[in-house]
Amino acid sequence: MNNESLSAKIYADPDIEAGLASMQLFSMRTASASVANILKEHQMRIVYHNIQGLLSHIGDLKVNNDMVPADFICLTETWLTSNDQYVNLNNYDFRHVCRNEAFNDDNEMFRTIKHMKNGGVGFFGKNRINYQHIDLHIKSIECIGFRIIDINTLIVTVYRTQKYEVDTFIKQLRLVLNEISRNSDKSVIVGDFNQNILKDERSIENFMKSQGYVQVITEPTTEKGTLIDYVYLKGINPCCVRVIPTFYSYHEAIEIITGNV
Repeated sequence: MNNESLSAKIYADPDIEAGLASMQLFSMRTASASVANILKEHQMRIVYHNIQGLLSHIGDLKVNNDMVPADFICLTETWLTSNDQYVNLNNYDFRHVCRNEAFNDDNEMFRTIKHMKNGGVGFFGKNRINYQHIDLHIKSIECIGFRIIDINTLIVTVYRTQKYEVDTFIKQLRLVLNEISRNSDKSVIVGDFNQNILKDERSIENFMKSQGYVQVITEPTTEKGTLIDYVYLKGINPCCVRVIPTFYSYHEAIEIITGNV
């Protein structure tokens, strides 16, 4: 191949170059200076993520500098089973509830979801933090919770599959909120609720508002520009909330910084 032919092969079409130049760069960014200053002053840092397979992405999680400095990492769609009891992340303890353990066989919908693949919720808690796992005693909803003891704040992670009829889900969610209120008047509820607020799918959000919760995420949380991952707060104010890009899930992660531990 002569030099003239080679040059024609290795240089991109001008239209392609223009297209590449206009594309938004994906950023594995670290916290900005303003966020870094907040981190110095506030000790409770929670990251939530729909990870779409914890065992497949534990290596990605370990090297994600936006995730591993957190005090707590709350996860949905862990895709774990009852046999997956130990997942190692240095300096963290791990708890999870798999889908088939979360659901009863009370009706056909619950039975169907119980035997569906994937789902599941869990969290990593840093060893140095004084916290305890809370058994919410509520079945037929995928959720898991813990209490940060020093500030008496409950953190609960919830997942709703699209197969879960919304009105029934809200009934079960009400039971979860009742249990939370019996334990503390301060709580953070994170999760994937599979209602796109940006398209005015707001029945879950309206219910949560009626229970005194405020939803604080306003930008898309998925690759397709939907907002289906929420952060609900009650009794506390966030110092910083931000959506964090990830390359290994359809969902972005969310960071919440609030309160002093």
